[in-house]
Amino acid sequence: MRVFIGIRPEREALTRLEEEASPLRRDFPQFKWVDPGNRHLTLRFLGEMSTADAEKLCSRLKSSLPPSTAIPLEIYGLGGFPNPSSPRVIWAGIRNSPALTNLFNHLEEILESLGIPRETRRFHPHITLARIRRGQPAPRRIAARLRSASDQIAAFRAKAVTVFKSVLLPEGPRYSILEEISLDAT
Repeated sequence: MRVFIGIRPEREALTRLEEEASPLRRDFPQFKWVDPGNRHLTLRFLGEMSTADAEKLCSRLKSSLPPSTAIPLEIYGLGGFPNPSSPRVIWAGIRNSPALTNLFNHLEEILESLGIPRETRRFHPHITLARIRRGQPAPRRIAARLRSASDQIAAFRAKAVTVFKSVLLPEGPRYSILEEISLDAT
């Protein structure tokens, strides 16, 4: 099964994010837009895992991510990978914070203890909004539209870390929750 670890934003933050993304969805149909209910902050994509390994991962996370306090997060601005002028992916940024960096680093230590190598790419917290459809060129006018997005779109509290199972379907991925580990002891 395909597995990744992420954070699900609160409903109000997702609603505000959709309000910001909706005009782009209308004006740039060459992108395949992520269903608002599937939007998340990926902490780590793990790829294919056996059921036994996924269960071991969930168990280790439950015992190693002690509840403390929910992490305040801020969705700010829009951008694109590999660059805003010719994006293949459109994203909403998540302002990094010491608490989020600590969570990511702690997660990396847990994964390494399970024999999963550390991520080699720099952590760039974001929520994927859309991917360019296969064979479509990136629109030229999109960079200005991304730059004109609100600086602060929404704020929310990360109350849990979620282990997701991802099934790829022709209509788009379907995510299901394997485990949700609370971060909020209050």
